[in-house]
Amino acid sequence: MIESSVYGAFKVRDVPQVCDLIIKNPSVFSVTQSGQLMMNDAALDKLSTGMSLSGKNFAMRRLKFLFHRCSKGIRERRISIDAVNRLSSFCLEIIPLIENTSIVMPTAAEFSILIDWYLDRQERSQQEPGVVLTTVCPDYPYEWVGTKAMFTSGEVGSDIGLVGESIMKTGPHLLYLLAKSLDIPLTWIVGYAGFEAKPANLESMNISSEEFRNRLEKSARKLQHKLGVPVGILPDSVDITMEQFSEIRESFLITDFNIRRKGMDALSGAVDARDWASVFSIANKLNAIILDGASVYMGRKAYKKAGQILQSNNHTPCFYCVTRYMGFDS
Repeated sequence: MIESSVYGAFKVRDVPQVCDLIIKNPSVFSVTQSGQLMMNDAALDKLSTGMSLSGKNFAMRRLKFLFHRCSKGIRERRISIDAVNRLSSFCLEIIPLIENTSIVMPTAAEFSILIDWYLDRQERSQQEPGVVLTTVCPDYPYEWVGTKAMFTSGEVGSDIGLVGESIMKTGPHLLYLLAKSLDIPLTWIVGYAGFEAKPANLESMNISSEEFRNRLEKSARKLQHKLGVPVGILPDSVDITMEQFSEIRESFLITDFNIRRKGMDALSGAVDARDWASVFSIANKLNAIILDGASVYMGRKAYKKAGQILQSNNHTPCFYCVTRYMGFDS
C-alpha cells in the first residue's frame, strides 16, 4: 500500500470510491489441482456490472490477454495465482478511473509491459518500493480553442501550469490504484522539465537560464503544496546533472526522433523528442513506471523508439493523462 511517509498530505479519502471495487470481491482467476488457470465468469460478470460497453470490452480483451500471458507461468509455478489476480484487479479497476478522469486507455502493448514489470518484481521477490517518474511541463502560456488547450508563444510563468494541474487531478488516483491493486509501495518522483532551458527556448522568451529555473522552482513549490509529495526540477530530482542529461539526449540520433505534433509549434525551441527518449532512458535504469502528463502521441512514438534502441532487459510501463483534452493530440 502507499506509505504515508511517501505521500505526506495525500489521504485515501481523497480517492473516488470507484477505486474500491475489487479487493472485497471474488477473484477473476483460479487454478485447478492440475495447475490449469481458469477464468471465473460469474465473478467477472459481477465485477463488470455498471461498466460501459467500451469499458467492458476493454476489460475482456485485457483479461484474455492476461490469461494467455500467465497460463504457462502458472503451470510452471513461476507465477503465483495471487499475482495474476492482482493484475486482473488492476485491469478492472482502471476502467471507471479512465472513464471519470483524463487518463488515457492503455494499449495492449502498454498493458503487456506492466505485466512484465510486475512479474519481474515477483520473480525477484523485490521488497523495495516501486518508482513512478513524472515530468511536468513548465507553466507555458496556452489558450482554449473550443474544448482544447493549445500552447501559445510567450514567457513561461511560475504557476502550476496546464500539465501540472492535470497531473495533480489524476496522478494520485492512478498511483493509489497501482499500489493497492498490486500491493506494492510506490515512491513518486515528480519534477518540472528543467532540461527545456535550451538556448532557443530562452531566447524566444527573452529570459536567462537562471530566471527560467527560478520560475520552475516557484511552480514546483506550488505543486508540492497541492500534491503533498516532493516536487523538484528534472533531471536534478533523479541525481543527474544537466550536462549528463544532455549527454543522454545527444546519444540519440536526431533523425530517429523527428517527431512533431500540431499545437506544439509555439514551443519549437523547447520541444525535442529526444527529451522524451532521455526520460525513458532514465526511467528504464530506475526500473520505474512513467506517468506522463504531456503528449501521448509524442510519448508513445519516442518511448517506443527509445526502447528499441536501448534493448534493455528492464521493462518501463507508461501511462498518460490529460492528452485527450489537448489540441496537439487531436
